[in-house]
Amino acid sequence: LLQWEFVRDFFKKCKDAGFHTALDTTAYCPWESMEQVLKYTDLILFDIKHMDPVKHEEKIGVSNELILENLDKASSMTKIWLRIP
Repeated sequence: LLQWEFVRDFFKKCKDAGFHTALDTTAYCPWESMEQVLKYTDLILFDIKHMDPVKHEEKIGVSNELILENLDKASSMTKIWLRIP
């Protein structure tokens, strides 16, 4: 969610026009920005690359701690489809 402000504003316009919104993300971002987008999100397509933190860091280059924290927080805000490639 590098462009979270754009996505938030776009999703708000979509919701105001009656459209369903879906966010496809790994959620490797600050919670504060993700939370702003989720106010206007009906569904998250949530990619989890690996559940094991060591293997995740080996293969992806970053820890999955932030991702899993965001998943936990997001689960109380909207519907989530987990995707594990």
